[in-house]
Amino acid sequence: MWSGLTAKGNSMKLTKNCLMAAGAALALAASFPLSAQSEDDMFAGASPLVNDGTSAKADTVDGLLKTDAIKIGGSFALEAGARGNPEDWKEGMNADSIAVPFTSSSVNLFADARPAEDYRFYAKGKMNYTPALTTFELREAFADIQPLEGLSVRAGKQTANWGVGYFFSPGNLLDLQAINPEDPTAERTGPLAVRLQKSAKTDNYYAYFLLEDASNGGAVGIAPKAEWLLGSAEVSLGGLWENDKPWAATTSVTFPLSSLDFFAEATVRGNEDKVFIIENSLSPIGVTTETRSARVFPFATGGFSWSKTDDQNRGDISLRAQYYYNGEGYLDPSLLQDKSASVGLLLAQKKISIDDLRERGQHYGAAMLSVSNILNSDAGVTFFWLGSLSDGSGKTSVTASWDRLTHVRMSLAYEYTYGEKGSEYAFNGPVPSVTLKVSLTQGTF
Repeated sequence: MWSGLTAKGNSMKLTKNCLMAAGAALALAASFPLSAQSEDDMFAGASPLVNDGTSAKADTVDGLLKTDAIKIGGSFALEAGARGNPEDWKEGMNADSIAVPFTSSSVNLFADARPAEDYRFYAKGKMNYTPALTTFELREAFADIQPLEGLSVRAGKQTANWGVGYFFSPGNLLDLQAINPEDPTAERTGPLAVRLQKSAKTDNYYAYFLLEDASNGGAVGIAPKAEWLLGSAEVSLGGLWENDKPWAATTSVTFPLSSLDFFAEATVRGNEDKVFIIENSLSPIGVTTETRSARVFPFATGGFSWSKTDDQNRGDISLRAQYYYNGEGYLDPSLLQDKSASVGLLLAQKKISIDDLRERGQHYGAAMLSVSNILNSDAGVTFFWLGSLSDGSGKTSVTASWDRLTHVRMSLAYEYTYGEKGSEYAFNGPVPSVTLKVSLTQGTF
């Protein structure tokens, strides 16, 4: 998986723009009295009218709560640790083979102003620091208004959170970042848009007008969505259309069955400039590229979650599992594995991009089993698996954690990457690793 900014020039440009936006938010904050913000308020604050349109059970508020104060808050995170390969320890410990240290810190800041009962402004940004690079990213900056009774409008940069999948979500059409299966709860950034919302009892209807391209002189994109509550099931239907750009349609359903909560998504996408690598005996490197923009690609995913709290404090258990079908993947991705040198040459020639090599297979799976507060000891253990069922590669890990110390969590993880050399998750072949990490927790203010 690849994520984040990789070019320092782009990072500096993004930092400049985001700092300007952050400065505007702080200037607005300075004109109001300050008030403290709790962790619960911070997460609830992102959804002033409804629960951000992600559930058909959303309750519409007839008017925004007017306050004379602006709420300023955020969170701070710090991680430090070391990672090493236990195979390197067989020949004896030395300074170079024990482990590679790492450290990172981040700060989330937000401002929430409600100067009128029918107007609210919200801005949020995140600063990440590592010894090699510091970046600032504007996550959200929008205003909520109610121009008509029963109609809610959100205008600005906002997170959409379409889709119901946990590790994979092909129906998440609007957010600018895909879910990272290894960090599925990480916050994602959304587009610059105007969202109209109309609620009718337990149903919700949305219309998004996407302005990312329009801000640079391009066309306005349109993304309608509807959510219905049918008995105990929640069903949604949505679509995306932008002139001369990829289009998509998606549907999802969530429903309980016994003690399990099931979810499923199905999506089709078209007009995509998806580049495939194919064998070509006439090519000097044995492969060539082919763009299949006329094809319609199907995607589907399904899974369930289950949790149980033990009344006798022996441990709390949660389980998640999910399957994902990727219609843009290769039926047999071994070509990329066998021709890895040729694929690297195509990358160097910019005939393909890194995006063309992501999720190269058609079948994937992921699962996570967590047991926390074991014997009421503040200790826990998590088992994780992520795999490509197409090429037989994947990652497994077991992590033991302990957070008995106030605001401090310690964890020890063993990860094993398996698969043949050159495969998606085991490019260098099977590799074990051990990670010891200390994290600052509950750093909200």
